Amino acid sequence: MTLEEFSNYLDRGFDELGVYEYSVVYLFTDLRGWASRLGAATRRDDMFKAISGPLLERGCTIVTPSFSYTDAGEYDVQTTPSALGAFPRWFLGQPAMARSEHPLFSMAAIGPEKATARELVQGCGKSAFGARSVFERLLARECICVHLGHNVDLGNTMIHYAEQLCGAPYRFNKVFPTKVHSGGAFLGSNYSAFVRRLDVKGHDFVTDASKNAAKMRQDGIIREIGSNNDLSNISVFDYRQAFEAMVNDYESDPNIFISKPFIGG
Repeated sequence: MTLEEFSNYLDRGFDELGVYEYSVVYLFTDLRGWASRLGAATRRDDMFKAISGPLLERGCTIVTPSFSYTDAGEYDVQTTPSALGAFPRWFLGQPAMARSEHPLFSMAAIGPEKATARELVQGCGKSAFGARSVFERLLARECICVHLGHNVDLGNTMIHYAEQLCGAPYRFNKVFPTKVHSGGAFLGSNYSAFVRRLDVKGHDFVTDASKNAAKMRQDGIIREIGSNNDLSNISVFDYRQAFEAMVNDYESDPNIFISKPFIGG
């Protein structure tokens, strides 16, 4: 596959799946399959531009996870790298990039309007998945979630936003002492996240998104082209519609997001 073929595939896919109709794109990537097809001769920078370029040209603001999982010590919004791989690290280096302050679960945004990117991710609350989080702010926007080479069955972190809102008993709010800075300015500490419990014998509460994904496919919420088997998929869903489905699914089955049923508190 050539870079031009890759770009054309993405452009046609985004258009067919209605991605360009949204002002905000919440982007999840697993680019191993595409990197293999494109080969070592293709520069990563060109590959990443082929992904982000069409979206930005159509006026979309891109939001993507830039998690560093810094649970102690120091976290700097401007300099701490992402632990998620090459694309998030590249994304953090782009001009006019805005990044959230959460030391474990930061989110980064780029858009044609700098103010929009900043409004989505900066000045958030201290809860990763709670009030004033990026996840809450995305609900107020026309937002579509795009999984590029990433199977929706594997989930994404908006599930934890639904779990926190619903009060899932297999998770709890944990406060982290990490000191957060932005350049030379100290922003604070004691940011929190709704994390899985490790105190229940016989349970690890690892997320299993496959049951929820199957229901969303059945209900027509998830639309996709390509194949999840060879990581060539472009899978999309309306953010608000999917979030409401997650909440409804949890209320019908409190074990929908975990692989082993849990009864208790």
